[in-house]
Amino acid sequence: MSNDNILKAILEADVRAYLHQESDFAFEMQTLQVVTGEGFVCRHGGTYRDPITDKARQFDIRASLVEGKNRLLLAVESKNLRATSPLLVHTIARTSSEALTEVILRRRDVIVQTHPQRISEANSLYREGEQVGKTADQVSRKKNGDFGRSDGPVFEKVSQAVSSSHELVRETVSSAPVPSMSLIVPILVVPDGRLWVVEYGPDGAIRRGPAAEDSISMFLDQGWTVPGQFGPVTYTMSHLEIVCLAALAAKLRELRASMDGLRKGAELFNLPGM
Repeated sequence: MSNDNILKAILEADVRAYLHQESDFAFEMQTLQVVTGEGFVCRHGGTYRDPITDKARQFDIRASLVEGKNRLLLAVESKNLRATSPLLVHTIARTSSEALTEVILRRRDVIVQTHPQRISEANSLYREGEQVGKTADQVSRKKNGDFGRSDGPVFEKVSQAVSSSHELVRETVSSAPVPSMSLIVPILVVPDGRLWVVEYGPDGAIRRGPAAEDSISMFLDQGWTVPGQFGPVTYTMSHLEIVCLAALAAKLRELRASMDGLRKGAELFNLPGM
């Protein structure tokens, strides 16, 4: 029998190497440490009912940060991509119709009212002309040397982040403090060096890249409709954030810093009760 076919015992050093290099849960815990380190209150590893499939699923992290009337809510999923299958995101310039951010306002006039408010580009997180992801592939090589391409594993994690956000929308519409303004953002965290971006021009030709990046926004335009006190409420998440672990803290601070600008955008509508 060939020595190659003899199974070798897994020793402590092997288990430690696995935890350091391959363990999905260990990477998830590293992500959780960064999020909590930025002051967010986190729920970790709970279950929820998928609003599309109606099946029970598990989320990685749901995080919240409350500062005065501002509430930043995150649905965070981590994907421990291997060096042999990094993520390649294809981007184009964001159009004016995609340069939007929605928040959920809870205010008291004569009665408590809950409604989404779309923030114009001047105060939006996302600006016209910036590069925005439209699709993504995991790039790999087959044993015969040909390229392999798949978006299945990453798409599953993206779906989990977006579906987990549904529960955050429902909770916000039904029970957020009055008055308050809430922003809900899905985030996918990947290991450092595993995110590549290629930019396309209006003619479809590659304009820049591929290049390794720390983060990129992907356009979603995902709306969730949930029951409200006076009828259904629909909130649209315009983008998903894809972030490398080393850049996650900076991205969280960026989102946190954006809340005052979003609030100014909402206040331009002179809404009473806020």
